[in-house]
Amino acid sequence: VYSMKASQLVQGQKDWTEGANHYQQAVQKIHEGLDVADTEISKWWTMMETAGSIDTLSAHQKDLLMKDADIVAVALESMTVRRDRMLSLAKREEAQLLRTLRPHYESRDEVKHRMGENRWRNNPNPKRDYAQLRVEYEQRLKDIQRAMERLQQLDPTVALQKAMNLQKELANGVRTEDAGNTEGEGTASNDQRRYNGERPPPELWINRVPLEQYPDATDYGWTFTGSWEVTEFFEKNFPYGTVKLDWYFTTGTVKTSLDHPTKGKTQLFGKKCSPDLYDKVLKNPRIHTGDRYHRKRTKK
Repeated sequence: VYSMKASQLVQGQKDWTEGANHYQQAVQKIHEGLDVADTEISKWWTMMETAGSIDTLSAHQKDLLMKDADIVAVALESMTVRRDRMLSLAKREEAQLLRTLRPHYESRDEVKHRMGENRWRNNPNPKRDYAQLRVEYEQRLKDIQRAMERLQQLDPTVALQKAMNLQKELANGVRTEDAGNTEGEGTASNDQRRYNGERPPPELWINRVPLEQYPDATDYGWTFTGSWEVTEFFEKNFPYGTVKLDWYFTTGTVKTSLDHPTKGKTQLFGKKCSPDLYDKVLKNPRIHTGDRYHRKRTKK
């Protein structure tokens, strides 16, 4: 709905600022949906591993989860198409405005040269008709360029890959190495995101859960390494190994990952942590509660 409204705003009303705002909201909502789907699938896997087999109830739950994953994937495919169309339209309008402004600048510079610098600056009766029109064009150009920058940052393809991995995991009935991981591990592009050293842009940061209730992880001795969309990445060394922390700052969701030398690779995933649980996790990432679920455990 938000991405559809974004398309209507930029195509019909030419409101690029609000269009970008609505698309950003669409990205945030889809990430929240992915978090929910991911957590429910983790619960289902935990139940399956405990039971050791699929009964009628668990099979029905699996079917529902597959439908949810399908819905999210279709929504993301639509969002990807809409984003590409908006970027294409923005580039065309940017080029058109630059062509429109060029003769304005040339005419202004010609008059300025003919009048001379001193007379130009001290003209008692300046004609501002063209100047005002030029200011309007320049403001539209700035709005479009800012919207293009935000749309390029809000790339849904990573989230789409995550949704497709969840679909594949359920369809095959095999728990993958890390089907739901948005940033992933072990590839150059994923490492670049995790270790880019960049904090989220202000337009995403303003939707963070309250800082006074969820202090920055660096306050607990964690090292900030980078960010991607609505996720921040941290690391900290413990006696049992280096723990990686993924902080989904708009929903209060925390994921901790540990590559244990004997027990293999493990993850704990806590959706929408309370401030108290957040505090406990950052102090002791191995803490087990009813609100945290194993996402994967693989032997080396």
